[in-house]
Amino acid sequence: MTEVAGGAFSLGSEYSSADAVNLRPMETRRRWEPFRSRRGAVAGTLIAVISAGVYMAWLGWDQEYQVDPATGALSGPYETWQVVGVVACLGLVAFVAGLLGLRTVCRVALPAAFALCFSIDGITDPNSDGLWGVGAAMTFGGAWVGANLVGIATERLRRPAARA
Repeated sequence: MTEVAGGAFSLGSEYSSADAVNLRPMETRRRWEPFRSRRGAVAGTLIAVISAGVYMAWLGWDQEYQVDPATGALSGPYETWQVVGVVACLGLVAFVAGLLGLRTVCRVALPAAFALCFSIDGITDPNSDGLWGVGAAMTFGGAWVGANLVGIATERLRRPAARA
């Protein structure tokens, strides 16, 4: 038992009291290794540039809102086909990154670059209502979840099936 700030906890049999300073397992440290390599840095930069390009190609040019003639409801500025195109392209980027074993790099670079483009677009829009920050947070979260789901699924495909 080791005494810590008014309470005691057990380090378990695989740890000594000297390990109390650093309880992070080795696997957690290995997760960040791709960022320390040249391959990871190049891949992260490439994923960020591609993500920014996807934003500009599908969404960056459209600034007009649509008015439904029947109801008068205002929607936009993006159409459904644009969002489907973005999701397909970013999904492909995450899939290729997963195949190359770069899921960790992708799950940081892809949503960060995409949300940054969204933020710049929202900040510089003269008709902005000031809610671009909320949209940027939702964009980052959605891109992060999507990149992770595709990356995890791709890694599962890469691993050989365990034989019983």
